[in-house]
Amino acid sequence: RVYVAFDVMYRLLRHLQYDVQYVRNFTDVDDKIIARGNENKEDPLALSQRFIEEFRKDMADLGCLPPSQEPKATDYIPQMIASI
Repeated sequence: RVYVAFDVMYRLLRHLQYDVQYVRNFTDVDDKIIARGNENKEDPLALSQRFIEEFRKDMADLGCLPPSQEPKATDYIPQMIASI
């Protein structure tokens, strides 16, 4: 429901001619992902990428528009460390 609700809001704002930057982030590494990757003898980032691809397929099946940006946590690790 949440993703469909965001999609409706995104479409409405675009229809009203707002310049919308819809950003949907992915947490592609955390303790659970690492543990599951280790259990399955799979690289955690490969596991995350597989889930991201499946999620995108699910969103397309629901008819949701893709967001403007989809940053992944691993793309910003240096910035996270710097902010601590």
